[in-house]
Amino acid sequence: MGDEKFSTSPGSEALLPTGAVLVVGGGIGGIQSSLDLAESGFKVYLVERNLSIGGTMAQLDKTFPTNDCAMCILSPKLVDAGRHRNIQILPLSTVESVEGEAGNFRVTVRKKPRYVDIEKCTRCGDCTKVCPVELPNEYEQGLVQRRAIYPLFAQSMPSAYGIDKGGDPSLPGHLSDRYKCSGVYRPRISGQIQGSPGPG
Repeated sequence: MGDEKFSTSPGSEALLPTGAVLVVGGGIGGIQSSLDLAESGFKVYLVERNLSIGGTMAQLDKTFPTNDCAMCILSPKLVDAGRHRNIQILPLSTVESVEGEAGNFRVTVRKKPRYVDIEKCTRCGDCTKVCPVELPNEYEQGLVQRRAIYPLFAQSMPSAYGIDKGGDPSLPGHLSDRYKCSGVYRPRISGQIQGSPGPG
């Protein structure tokens, strides 16, 4: 499963501003901007390079200057963005090129594979229990290990697991074919992944 490319363009009415907006970056600023634009009636494409939106704020405990709980502020916005009919979240995506002019852009986005079906993943966690591969947890600044199949954090949005091949040649290829959880990723091979290692 390779990288996926797709483009958004205004269509035939090249001189008219379009009703769609691209927001790059799914941190708290990008999320709030997307919600504001979506509530104003615009179709919003929210591009985020990580497995989930949330950004650095999801890693914080308290916020300055009120000392409020960071996730208490962020969590409702994550849910709102994930459920809003005018917002399409594009995780694991980066902008490759932008053409055009103000009000009439054509953007090409590269979307990396997640190896997990977002629609079918129920976050039951069975897949992580049998995954034999551990990698540094970047969400925890590399201080702890996590499994190769994982959610970025507990309240992540989209709320589905993803598989990180991590560039490690010892990580078996096509893990998504061997993890069969809730009809998609629940292994039946005594907790071990069989098959020859694939490329990273």
